Formats: sequence, structure tokens, C-alpha cells
Amino acid sequence: MSKKLLLIIVPILVAIIGLIGVLTYLLLASPSTQDMYFEKIQTAQRYMDSGDVDQAVLFYQEAIEADEKQPEPYLMLAKIYFEDKHDAGKCLDILYKGYGILGTEEIKSAIDYYKAMIEETPTLLLPSEAGEDRKGSINVSLLDVLASYTYHDYNTHFTLQSENKNTRAYSATYAQMDAVFEYRNIDGQPQVFDEVKGVPYDNARPTSIKVNDLGALIIGVDGGVTKDDLAKFGAQEISFHKPDSEIENYYIVFTYKNCTLKVECDENGVISNTNGYNSIIPPVSDATQNTVLSGNIYNATDNSLVKNAVLNFRIGKNAETGAVYKKVDAVEGTYSVELEANDYTVEIVADGFITEYYEVYVPQGADLEQSFVISPNLGANQMRFVVEWTNTQYDLYIHIKGSPSSGGTVDYWESRYQSTGDISNNLGGFDSGVQNGKRYTSATIMDYRGKYEFHVHAGYDLFQKQDLLNAGAVLKIYKDNNSQPITVDVPDEFITAHDYWTVCSVQNGNITYID
Repeated sequence: MSKKLLLIIVPILVAIIGLIGVLTYLLLASPSTQDMYFEKIQTAQRYMDSGDVDQAVLFYQEAIEADEKQPEPYLMLAKIYFEDKHDAGKCLDILYKGYGILGTEEIKSAIDYYKAMIEETPTLLLPSEAGEDRKGSINVSLLDVLASYTYHDYNTHFTLQSENKNTRAYSATYAQMDAVFEYRNIDGQPQVFDEVKGVPYDNARPTSIKVNDLGALIIGVDGGVTKDDLAKFGAQEISFHKPDSEIENYYIVFTYKNCTLKVECDENGVISNTNGYNSIIPPVSDATQNTVLSGNIYNATDNSLVKNAVLNFRIGKNAETGAVYKKVDAVEGTYSVELEANDYTVEIVADGFITEYYEVYVPQGADLEQSFVISPNLGANQMRFVVEWTNTQYDLYIHIKGSPSSGGTVDYWESRYQSTGDISNNLGGFDSGVQNGKRYTSATIMDYRGKYEFHVHAGYDLFQKQDLLNAGAVLKIYKDNNSQPITVDVPDEFITAHDYWTVCSVQNGNITYID
């Protein structure tokens, strides 16, 4: 669908979706749920009509709490975040949440629409052209991001456009943010930059940020903004400075949202040059705050706890060898460990089980639950398939069909058909579960000396189709007693219509990938 067509269709969808929701509710909802939902929606709309978008946001959020399966509050919140709060990141976040729950074409179209708008607007958080009443203010949404986001956050939410690295500093730009982000180690402060690898630490905030258009930060700056104006906007510790060895022009220093800002001005202390010097210094990163990571170790074939497992944590991604940073014993099948914010590779070892490796990102400060699923050892000529996925709103199912070497045929389709053929002697290890925000399902070919085909389905009938790519699915294939499973990701070219994945065929133990 073209961007121009999206720009026409989506606003119409946003306008009429409320009416659709009303009609649906009158027919289906219970009186108590219906009353609560409509009370929140109507209150939110009254606040919108009065121009109080902050209160509207609160009541749209409460409407979702009353009934998360109605599309209107997701669409309206997205509209507010994009048009009024100029926060495209939150706009897309709320739509992705709604799409994960509802999976409707209206929300998918809204996602495409706002993505198209972002691509056409180089700066993610520019004030809207219609926002004349906002002239003479500081863009709070933008500064909230700049004050809190870390290197990991920027790379997660935005598309890296360019980077410049050397042994002293690192700088980056992003497609949706018209700014330059610099990371540099400063004496007396926690280090933010790995001088050996030439990249920032994940939990580090930039040491300075320069926006290319000051109008994105101080709305109405081209009309002139003085120290008194800044004070009215809520800025503090405002001071005027003459040119010096650091900055060759007159400039004003002030604090706002825990950031220190230095902005070029004229000799009278008036800020008006949208392309002038500016430097935004976020709060210093606190590298000393650790995170407690905890969870359980589960058996992939029966969902039981695996006792006496050992977890070896190594720093970095794909760090399967080398020095162990921390070793943890999961005696009763549970573990807890305190870690600094970083990327880790976790090696999980247990008697009777295949050694497995997981990559985990540990954020700064906030405690995290993460459970792991490991697979029992396999006998000769056995093969196990384990599908894991992170979007728990989705239902994925295994489908195995084929011709065993002993003769006949088998056809096992989890949760859809009654299986056919001699399943008990040829297939086994069936299990499924949900652990700490991740779901999994498994099946085992007891003797791969035959010919089989393996599929994964999203949804189990024509009326419950879901897309595989957005499920966050990963397939692990275990063969005999190999120390490492083969990991297969959903193909990138799969789009939302793809609810069926023909993964591979297996003939006499040889795997041939299909999709």
C-alpha cells in the first residue's frame, strides 16, 4: 500500500473505529464491563474536546484496563502521542501492544501509516505545524527521551544511520532523530565508552547531544527566546556567558529535566539561531547500580524443574568460551544472581541434559525475571524440535508428518487434527508451557531414519490466523546428543499474512531447509 493512500485511509479509520466499537459492545459486552469501558472512553473524549490531552491519555489507558480487546483507545492514544506529544516512539509502542492483543487490520494500517509519516519527517519529535499555541516552550517529550535513554535504548528504538568511532570517543546519528549523540570518558565520572572495543556500554547515556535544529527543542526559538522566557518555561540555574575557550559565541547555560543545556545566543542574551551551537548534557550514568536476575530452569519435554543445574555467566554476546564472570547453582531448579548491566552469555549445564547457551541483556537497576528451557539428552537416531516465542498473545503449533523407516505414515498436528498413524512408537516428547513471558512447545522424532516434514503454524484454524514474524519465534533442532542445538529464525521476508512455516524436511537424519 502506498504512503499517500495510507495518509488518507488511516485518519478515516481512526474516526470510524469508535463507532464500530460501540456497535460491537452493544451486542456482545456484559453490562458492567460495557458501562466501565464506555465511561472511560466518554470521559477521555470530553478531555480531548477541552484540550486536556494529559487527562485524556489517563482515561484512554484506563479504558484499555477495562477491556484490552477494543481498538479505539489504542488508536486514540497513538494519535495523541504522535500529534500532540510529538513522541513517535510511544505512538508505535502503544500500537504494537494493541496489535499483539487484537491483531486487527485497523491497527496494522495505523502502524504502517505512522511509520510512513516518520520516514517522511527526518526529526522524530518536531512540533506540529498547527501547534502555534505551543510557541515559546520547551519540547518536554524530546527532552524526556534525551534525559533518560541509554545507548541500548537508542539502538533498540531507532534506526542507526551513521557512527564514528575511535579510541577516544564514539558518536552516532539515527534516522528518526535529527541529532548527534557523543559518548566520551570524562575523568571523575563513570566510564561510558569501551576504549578497547570502540563502542559505548549499553547502559551508558551520551555525554553530550547536539540537535541540528534548535527549533525541535525550543519551540518558537526563531522568534527570539530570552533568559526570562526560559525561566517562564521552567528552566533553572540560568546564566549568560561570553565567548570563551570552549564556545566561541555568546551562550546561555540552564538546567531542565535533569539535563544541562548550553545554547548559543547573541550579545543581548537572546536565543534565535535555529542552527546555532547547542549541547545537551544528560544526567551522568550510574554504572554502579546492579540488577538481580532470577528465574527457573525447565525441562523442555515435561515442564518440570531441572534440579542441580549450573549456570555460567560470561560477559558479551556469543561468549560460549573464556573466563566465567559468575557461576550460580540452581539446586532446586531456581536461581538468582546479581549482575552489572551488560550483555551476557549463559551456559546451562545439568546431568542428563544437553548443554545450552542463552544470550541475555541485563538492564541497569530494574530487577529481571528470566527462565530457561533445556532439553534432555537424546538417544541414537533421535531428533527433537523446540519452538520458543516471546509474544504470549500468540498460539504456535507443531505439525510433523512423514514416513517412518518401520513403514506406514504419521501425521501429528498439535491442537488441530486427531493425529494419525503409529504416533506412540515414532513421535514423543510433546509438551508446551509459558515461563516468564516466553512460550514454548516441543516434539521428538524417536527414530529419524525415515522421511519427515516439519511445520509451525500460528493459530490453528482459518478464523484464528496470526503472523509468525511478530510472534518472536525461534526454532531449536536437537539431533542425537549434539552439544548444541541448531537455531532457526523465522525468515525476514515473512509478513503478517504468513501464518504457516514449512521449516524443513528430514530424511535419514539429514536436514533440508525449505522456508
